[in-house]
Amino acid sequence: MTIQITALATALGPAIGIDGAGLKLIGFRPQTLLVNLYVESNRNTPLLVQLFVAFFSLPSFGIRVSAFAAGTIALGIDRGTYAVAVMRGGIEAIHKG
Repeated sequence: MTIQITALATALGPAIGIDGAGLKLIGFRPQTLLVNLYVESNRNTPLLVQLFVAFFSLPSFGIRVSAFAAGTIALGIDRGTYAVAVMRGGIEAIHKG
């Protein structure tokens, strides 16, 4: 079970990172603000809090997910948060020429 969650979260993280870095680099102000809000709000909270929110808070909004799905989503979002910063920095490090 742990290997499955890890594999899925590892695939989800870079996908979020690529999308977030692309949206941030486009330079369109509303998209940049949304990506910054996503990154700063998730980077400044502990992973355990994110797991609790995914598992316990989503049902209060009518979203029922299994423990497996909640863990995978929370870990993927956490990895995606850091991937946005890493990929944006990597893209900006490439010389324009």
